[in-house]
Amino acid sequence: MTKSAELLPNTILENRYEVRKLIVAGSTTRVYLGHHVGLDQPVIIKQLRELYPDRRQAEEQSEQFQVEARLLAKLRHPNLVQVYDTFSVEGVPVLVMEMVPGRNLEQVVTTEKDLFCESTVLKWAHQLLDVLNYLHTRVPPVIVRGLQPSNIILDPSQQLRLVDFGLAKNMDEKGSGTRNIVKGLGEDGFASLEQNAYTKTDARSDIYSLGAVIHYLLTKETPPSSPQRVVAPTDPLVNPQEKNPTVSPATWSAIQQMMAIRPNERPNSASEVARLLPRGPSPTAGKRLCVNCHELLKVEQMEGVEVDICQKCGGLWLDEGELSFLRRKAETMELQAEELAKTIALPADHPAIQNLDENGPPRPFWSTVLEMLKMRGTK
Repeated sequence: MTKSAELLPNTILENRYEVRKLIVAGSTTRVYLGHHVGLDQPVIIKQLRELYPDRRQAEEQSEQFQVEARLLAKLRHPNLVQVYDTFSVEGVPVLVMEMVPGRNLEQVVTTEKDLFCESTVLKWAHQLLDVLNYLHTRVPPVIVRGLQPSNIILDPSQQLRLVDFGLAKNMDEKGSGTRNIVKGLGEDGFASLEQNAYTKTDARSDIYSLGAVIHYLLTKETPPSSPQRVVAPTDPLVNPQEKNPTVSPATWSAIQQMMAIRPNERPNSASEVARLLPRGPSPTAGKRLCVNCHELLKVEQMEGVEVDICQKCGGLWLDEGELSFLRRKAETMELQAEELAKTIALPADHPAIQNLDENGPPRPFWSTVLEMLKMRGTK
């Protein structure tokens, strides 16, 4: 393979896209921050990094890249990044895509001190299942093959966006697997055995990767690679319940099925996984009544956890897993006096504050939560 020439800053492509800077150079592509001069908006520019030395192979590789780019440009889903344009620069394929603000899940996990509550992870998982179901039911089906935390952005509205299609493939004409024209693999811990072995992949390969992503989000640890799991005397895949007390047996069971080594032992479709994997928030969230004043409870976010709060008396009502997570975190924060001073303070007119001390000043967030847990109990 021969490397393509790197695009230089201030280069204008196709008379409308300005290259601003190189963001990352991966194994198969380079990603640049760009700017659409005419529309005055930021874009992402992706360039194929390696080409076959043989001219005929390189032309075929470039053509396949363009075919896949045109395929991706036709996709429309709220959890997908939009592909704007594709062309070649000195024979090297280039893709122009929407720039999505936010952080990828790898960055989110790295910067978060605590483990994520199961309800938060499941909410994200069902967003990804929805987009996988959309992709896998296209004609022909589209297989991502690069589903991993670094390729998933959490945007400011808390929606996930799948942003990297560098490994995406459409199924071959017989629907028996993807064609390997543009070579590339996902990261080891998130790639299925058939993907690591360069054999044909299908929807079940993406299901394996999603199971690995869910496991990673619940434990903050990259799962062992599929080849490691095959050669080990016992499967080294750790039960996330050992690290995260909010994980339910149903979620662990679903992860095990999704991450089965043999494709024929995994669920066949994203819709099948959606039936196996519990939903994040309780089905009754937002529909329960406060037992103290019989007011309708309102769902609010507390540090990434969805809880039901009475707006009248400040009563806090949680499911068992949410209670365990919040209580553990509240007690931890209570012990960290220096950190406590930096936590979020609720406004003085918040019902929870008024109920605890009607005329008192705002209190640190977790101190308030801990008092509410002690004073009121939960359901």
